[in-house]
Amino acid sequence: MKKKRKHVDGRGGTSVASARGGTSVASARGGTGAQCMLPRRFDPSCTGVLFFCLGTIIYGPLESHFGGKEGEGEEGKEEKKERREEEERKRRGRGGEGGRRLREEKRNREKKKREGKRRKKKDSFRKLRGRVNGVGYSPDARLMPYLELAGFGSAALTQTFDLRYDLISALVERWRPETHTFHLPCGECTVTLEDVALQFGLPIDGDAVTGVSAIAEPAALCYSLLGTSPGDAESTFSELKFTWLKANFQHLSDNAIEEELVCAARAYIMHIIGGVLMPNSNNNRVHLQYLPLLADLRNVRSYSWGSAVLSMLYRELCRTTDPDAVDIGGCLILLQSWALYRMPFLTSVTHQPYVYPLVNR
Repeated sequence: MKKKRKHVDGRGGTSVASARGGTSVASARGGTGAQCMLPRRFDPSCTGVLFFCLGTIIYGPLESHFGGKEGEGEEGKEEKKERREEEERKRRGRGGEGGRRLREEKRNREKKKREGKRRKKKDSFRKLRGRVNGVGYSPDARLMPYLELAGFGSAALTQTFDLRYDLISALVERWRPETHTFHLPCGECTVTLEDVALQFGLPIDGDAVTGVSAIAEPAALCYSLLGTSPGDAESTFSELKFTWLKANFQHLSDNAIEEELVCAARAYIMHIIGGVLMPNSNNNRVHLQYLPLLADLRNVRSYSWGSAVLSMLYRELCRTTDPDAVDIGGCLILLQSWALYRMPFLTSVTHQPYVYPLVNR
């Protein structure tokens, strides 16, 4: 083992050098520093160490600057950037899988936004508007026999009514379309055909109420069954306005013949059907599809008008369960009278006379 020798340099520093004349570490004026000393004799083994140190010093910063991969410099970065931009353009393009995915994501965001608004509306109480248009006048006494013959005598007694839309809106919030029932804390309940018969006295047995949505010759039909028409023979229409019915059939002459009385009875029934029993989105009109069913007043009772009224009410209740709905159709007076009759604690007067039909109480 070769000995190391220690000597003091001219500046007062110390150095440690190997016996073979290697490198030494010396302090300068009390400080420390690295000082390379040339070897006294050339040693081939020092060449590898020297190149390793130079490579570490030079290649290290280059590796950290260019990403550390061979051949990857500014050109590689530009290629990657262009490739990412091309993929982004494809993804945002209208065609292709990227475009479809982008549109689907947009639809999903809009759907979630609508659902959030619906939940917010559902949580807050809403007061619906009713689509009801009462007849507004009592039928002539001479019309009552014909109305009784057709089965609408009891319903014709309902001219005016005061609807409580807060109660109707509260019932709608309890309605479930899956079961067609009201879910109350005490259980489930619903309006039945028996209630329709008790409230309005309408027939609940017989043929279904059906009709055609388009009338080939509406003017001829009106002249045949009503004696007059809102339009000429060339005009095409499918509905009758309540204002027209009231203007033409409210006041009858003292010497009116039987045919005029029958036409007035048909017009009054049409107003009851479209304004009270089965009102739809056309709040001030009634469809002509019901008029052919009133051709023979003796056969009108053979139709199940109560079933038609109840089905219309069910459909409107199901429609208004949508939080976006703002109005409700159907026979609302039936719904309100049923609720007050079946749940008497809702009424201001607990004891009321039992009048038939119950809707006239």
